[in-house]
Amino acid sequence: MSKARTLIIATGISAIGVLVPIATASAASFTAEKYPALISGSSTRDVFDTFGAQFSCIENTFTSSLAATSEELVITPSFNKCTAFGGAMPVTAPSGAFTLTPDGTLHLTKEIQLHFWMSGGKPVCTFNVTPGTSKISVTNLFPNIVLSGSAQFPATQTRLSPICPTGTKGTFAWTIQAGGIQLQGQTLEGGPNAIHLK
Repeated sequence: MSKARTLIIATGISAIGVLVPIATASAASFTAEKYPALISGSSTRDVFDTFGAQFSCIENTFTSSLAATSEELVITPSFNKCTAFGGAMPVTAPSGAFTLTPDGTLHLTKEIQLHFWMSGGKPVCTFNVTPGTSKISVTNLFPNIVLSGSAQFPATQTRLSPICPTGTKGTFAWTIQAGGIQLQGQTLEGGPNAIHLK
């Protein structure tokens, strides 16, 4: 059975919702108007939860590229200005940590580390988000693609202080900001370049 996605086309001050049929989720691909395409997005209100402790990062970026039509995007995340327990929480995310497919399957392929620092420059809680697979929503919003929803991955913790949350094995939950993350395309020259699911 075919599936459909909602494509929002802005026309002046109005927006018209058009259902765009996609034969199957597995047959869908990420495409661009021109190749190669540089892809980027950002967020400022994502919320994270690990071992029952919530924290936020307010300066996040997500980058990728397309050399041709592809059934996956390799995404490099960067989470910045993160705070937890009233202090800084640096996050180390390696290049190409996420692989995304058109049906919203999100693979974490490389470990992400989070450190809670106390004064003196020493981490007292270290969280390791380990490779796993989750599911988010991927939607056309012409000329961009929007990521929304939440993802969960397995996590471990090294506790060096009683202020750290309890437990050594748990989950890392990432809730994307309301309105989602809009991935935008650019040409190598910096011009606009529509990207979409097809």
